[in-house]
Amino acid sequence: MEIKTKILRELSKNFRISMSELARRLKITREKADREIIKLQRDTIIERLGVTLNPGKFGYETWQIYISLDGSKKESNRDVQRFFKQNKLIVKTLRTIGQYDYVISVVGKNSIQVNGVVNQLKKELNVKKIKQVLLIPSDSDFSNKSISSADKKIISALTDNARLTLKEISQKTKLTQRVVGYRLNELLRKEILISDLNFNSSKLGLEKYKLLINNIGDVNELVNFIEKNLDKNSLLFNYNKTLGAHEIELDLVVKNHSELVMLENKLMDYFRVDVLHLLEDELYDVSHVDNFEEVLKSI
Repeated sequence: MEIKTKILRELSKNFRISMSELARRLKITREKADREIIKLQRDTIIERLGVTLNPGKFGYETWQIYISLDGSKKESNRDVQRFFKQNKLIVKTLRTIGQYDYVISVVGKNSIQVNGVVNQLKKELNVKKIKQVLLIPSDSDFSNKSISSADKKIISALTDNARLTLKEISQKTKLTQRVVGYRLNELLRKEILISDLNFNSSKLGLEKYKLLINNIGDVNELVNFIEKNLDKNSLLFNYNKTLGAHEIELDLVVKNHSELVMLENKLMDYFRVDVLHLLEDELYDVSHVDNFEEVLKSI
């Protein structure tokens, strides 16, 4: 199992990592690395390895909204998901176990649009508690106001499989490999494309948690501390700085709840931080972002 989590760790950091570089980092042969990825996909441990657009590169804000529903009046999950799907600003929904029942990702041009979604949630659902945080973009470069037709073709080709070869992308797009290689490098260099990786941790005998942390000093020091204190089969696969109810949001995969509690205790002792965790139950792809033609037309 360790080799599988190591592969997932590398793919979460760089979804276009070459097979030779992946093999070098894992100290295995290129052929074995290739077989392991194929097996992860065949066994549906990797449920999705595609790409999505980076909203921050187009001047859009991404907000995480945490929703707790009234237990005595709680709607069925099907009804809640139906409501989420009707709102095109909601790009991802996650059902969780803990203080909140759902975490949804909302993309908007400003906080007014996002607050409109929040008000609609309060009106349509039996909301007991709701909090929202803004994901802080890595930079404030909003210069990419348009995407070329060639880029649109490349993005569409990679929607469901981020690891297509240049030759395969060329065949799908009818662009030359040289053009594909150059345009793809530019999309990655400018961070216009980001990974859309989802994997089934339960098939690895692991549990997936979302950690919400407050009162942080040095974020990099905290992230390094977490990575050093995780079991070899566990994985920190994503984190975001935030503004709002907490300062950082991390996605972790660990052996069990006991390992998580041990890590939380170490964090609280060493950094004096406040920590809240949510067990990730099920990710729902309501994503209108997957419909790239729609999204690209709106940019």
